[in-house]
Amino acid sequence: MAGIKLYASLVVVVIALGGCSMMRLGYEALPTLISWQVGRYLDLDDGQRAIVGRRVEALHQWHQHAQLPYYAEMLREVRERVEVGVATEDLGRWREQVAQAWEVIADRMAPGVAELALTLRSEQVEHLRERLAESAAESRRKMLPDGDEARYRARQERVVARAEFFLGGLGGAQQKALQPVVRGMPAIEEDWLAEREARNQQLLVLLNKIRRERPSKVEATRLCREFLRSFWRGADAQRRQRIELGIVASDALTAKLVAGASPKQRQHLLELLEKFSTDFESLAASAASSSRARGGS
Repeated sequence: MAGIKLYASLVVVVIALGGCSMMRLGYEALPTLISWQVGRYLDLDDGQRAIVGRRVEALHQWHQHAQLPYYAEMLREVRERVEVGVATEDLGRWREQVAQAWEVIADRMAPGVAELALTLRSEQVEHLRERLAESAAESRRKMLPDGDEARYRARQERVVARAEFFLGGLGGAQQKALQPVVRGMPAIEEDWLAEREARNQQLLVLLNKIRRERPSKVEATRLCREFLRSFWRGADAQRRQRIELGIVASDALTAKLVAGASPKQRQHLLELLEKFSTDFESLAASAASSSRARGGS
């Protein structure tokens, strides 16, 4: 479901917004964005929108107060490692930290997802099925164009765009040096998309089960918690193994790019990480101040 994993990808989302002030605006707008996305994908009625709005706002307040300090600390650790040198193992460790943070978020989300799921009608789940199919088809068009050469070029463009955001631009020699490396990387786009589509199907199965059986809130919450926690586990073991090989190759390339960055590029990355960690701390402090003010009123 679009929006259901936005918090898990928070660091990526806010970095993609680009810029300190835009990051703050993007984070503060998350409740509206998530509510809109869930409403669009499920065609919610007014009562269901009220459930989503209430649950998302509470989740956002908790996340800002309880989770952002953790993200700020993590980004400062990343910055320290960049200063001395980033290894492939560092990237794997940071990814594991993000996965662990997601479990806490999943547990917090589960009661709200269950509350909404218990109100859904069959036509709404079918509407979700159609929207997910449309989204999957669009992703396939972008990531899997016809022909091996076209797919390589699309992969190259994604790698360069990501590297240029973090390093502030790549020179011609750097882009040329990337070409054979990217060409030799495992082609995991098909596997990645298949995993995403498998999770979508699992979501539809879950929502239909809750819709038909109308379990207790406790049981519905348990089912939703299991599903949300499973986001970081592969639906197919062999497919997941292939994806892991691609992730390791991507991590190695990232470490190589950082190691070969020019002084200007390295400074750009350090300043970017500092901006984000400072903004996370500021947002967390703002949440704490607001919480104290509400408690004292």
